Amino acid sequence: MSKKRKKDSDSVEKIDVGTSKNFLNRSSRGFALPWNSLWFNLLFLAIIVALSFSLRTLYLNTDPPLGLSWSQGPFTDPPQYTTFARYKISWGEWDLFGHNRDVMLLKSATTLISFLFFKILGIGRWQLNFIPVLLSIFSILILYFILQKESKRAAAFAALFLGVNYLFLMYNRSLFVENTAIFFMAFGFLFFVLSSKGSTSGGKEKPLLLFLSGLVLTIPPLFGKLQSAFIVPMALLVLLISLLGNPNFNNWRKIAAPLASFIAGIMVTSAFWFFFVYFPASSQVSGYITDQSVGLYGKLHSFESIGNFLKAILSFGQVGGVYQGKSFLQATNLFFRMPVIFILSIFFILSFTFKLSSEGPAPGKKKSKFLTKLFSLSKIKLFFILWALAAFTALFPWNYRPLRYQLLLIFPLCVLAAFGLDEFLIKKDSSRRGKVGLLFYPLSFLLITFGIFHLISFYLKIKQSIGSYPSVLGISIFLSIVVNLVLYLILSRKRKEIDTKGTNLRWALVLILILLMLFFQGRQFLTWAKNPQYSLYKSSLDLGMILNQDAVISGPYCSALTIDNQLRHVMHMFGWTKVGPPLFKKFPITHLAMDRGNKERALEDYPKVMKNAGLVTTYWVRNMPVEIYRVAESSGNPHTQNYKLSDFEKAKLLIEEGQIDSAIVMLNQFVSQYPQNFSGYITLAEIYYDRKDFEKVALLLEEASKFDPTNFLVHQFLGGVYLNLYNQKRDDTYRLLAIEEWEEALKLYPQNAGLSAQLKNIRGY
Repeated sequence: MSKKRKKDSDSVEKIDVGTSKNFLNRSSRGFALPWNSLWFNLLFLAIIVALSFSLRTLYLNTDPPLGLSWSQGPFTDPPQYTTFARYKISWGEWDLFGHNRDVMLLKSATTLISFLFFKILGIGRWQLNFIPVLLSIFSILILYFILQKESKRAAAFAALFLGVNYLFLMYNRSLFVENTAIFFMAFGFLFFVLSSKGSTSGGKEKPLLLFLSGLVLTIPPLFGKLQSAFIVPMALLVLLISLLGNPNFNNWRKIAAPLASFIAGIMVTSAFWFFFVYFPASSQVSGYITDQSVGLYGKLHSFESIGNFLKAILSFGQVGGVYQGKSFLQATNLFFRMPVIFILSIFFILSFTFKLSSEGPAPGKKKSKFLTKLFSLSKIKLFFILWALAAFTALFPWNYRPLRYQLLLIFPLCVLAAFGLDEFLIKKDSSRRGKVGLLFYPLSFLLITFGIFHLISFYLKIKQSIGSYPSVLGISIFLSIVVNLVLYLILSRKRKEIDTKGTNLRWALVLILILLMLFFQGRQFLTWAKNPQYSLYKSSLDLGMILNQDAVISGPYCSALTIDNQLRHVMHMFGWTKVGPPLFKKFPITHLAMDRGNKERALEDYPKVMKNAGLVTTYWVRNMPVEIYRVAESSGNPHTQNYKLSDFEKAKLLIEEGQIDSAIVMLNQFVSQYPQNFSGYITLAEIYYDRKDFEKVALLLEEASKFDPTNFLVHQFLGGVYLNLYNQKRDDTYRLLAIEEWEEALKLYPQNAGLSAQLKNIRGY
């Protein structure tokens, strides 16, 4: 072999024993970055980490973006995961009210981590959101260190992709248990990789590190997120394959020792979970698992028929529904928001499949068999490919699978996309390429059909068109056949030279793909960053002022609205499969914080309590009303009967009784005591609005706006008041002020069609 062909500008693939250097040769000709320079890599990593950290910490107290999820999860769930840590720090007890149903949440890794953070940084919304920021940064750093052993270039690409991925970084700003799970999955795999002496596909295994790997990789499903359970058997499979391909482990006795070390780690964590979590509360744990799987959302539709099953796989469970008697297609929010990552990950899996199935020369043999190649695969690449496939399999069947669950898939997809770019830059020796195996073309057909299917769905979503599922499927199959035919013709050609041309062209294409990725991700981030909202944070501050400090809040928004004050809360989401135990008799609940959907379920489950519940105030969270009800008097719990009303609540009662002047006096006292509030000014404004004292209303709303300038309701209300003043005084200044306020309201709530029509009316266009 010539010296020229021995040059290697990056890492060496581990796909073919004895021939990998020939098979995956790099060329040093053309443009190349100094990936082998330590200082270059450190500088590149520092830039990525600084960018990732900045994006994750910008406006850390703000609400999650409106388009992040159709569910309430981003607004209600993260503070719930810190409930028991907050109890311990604020009131000295982990389980202040005996949440038997939430024992898995109480004894979770997230609770322990949040307790340590809150103990150091204090309790608050930014501290809550800062926890997943650090977890994600550590996960990216661990990943970078792991991938450096495979390819420095791929490590840099993966860190960049994860650092700026809009969905990943936005969910990294909220404490979801998926962030905790990913951190421990990355940490466990670090031990897994370090357990091998020498190369990433072979060498003597270190039993202690394998033990630690098994121990840590079992934490995510048992103390993090149940849906991450696939990681343990998947890692065990990767370990078995790497051991079978390792020449040092040439009999089952030698293979059994490292397997036993890894399994021992799994057993230790599992035993600890059994005696610490399951055994003391087996019925509660079983009930929680049942509710989270099929109890709340019914039996799986994907298993009702073969057609449903295949449809769920192909569409990743995102077929939109039925329109005019036909099923229509809806693009997955996951793939649609990261198209470049999606395409590159498909490309890499396709390339990986090609190498695995092609029959290149092997040492001592005329042809390399499939198992020979399988056992010589890179442990790192195999791990992330199987992670992506296992996460996909674990997620696609469920009826309820919000976007936050799919964080478990985003992480490996970004890694595979990085390997895809790295693979594209590798110079390949096609003269040594053998016959392409039969396995490649069926797998290629499936992968390309899947990719085309989703690309068509992207196009339809951009065009806001409805596509028929059978039509899109038929087009996808046809185009896939065409692409595979072209692939067959290309791969069947005999070439006698190494591909040493086009290095600069390859780098130009890579740069274009990276810029496209940055464009798609950056545009989404800038859309959010131009219009941050603080409804949860401001509502939480306001609630702490308008209620007595003895109040105990429950309902889906109780945790989210008590993180910035000292009010206690009892977690409860109405709509569980079983209503019991008696919620209000067991817990000293004085107030409920709920959206209107949960209010309807509460009326069904607890009609006597809700019939006499009094509305205290209404907050607009994610442009959706969240109502605060007082149930202290009607709950039937003796501990709540002595609840003392706050001045604000007394004023609300006076309004209900028609004693408006007395209510005004009390509300004025309240706003004097708490000049920075929302509810006091809004309530006074409503009173004066009924009296048509619009100038007074405008002054009060301006004060409310100072407290919460991103509240669309204040701007909408204020615009209407200015319009009334214009009608009274015929001063065009008020009309212009009305336009200004309504434009701001629409900026904060673009879907407000009624207001948009009114604005066109008074603007005249």
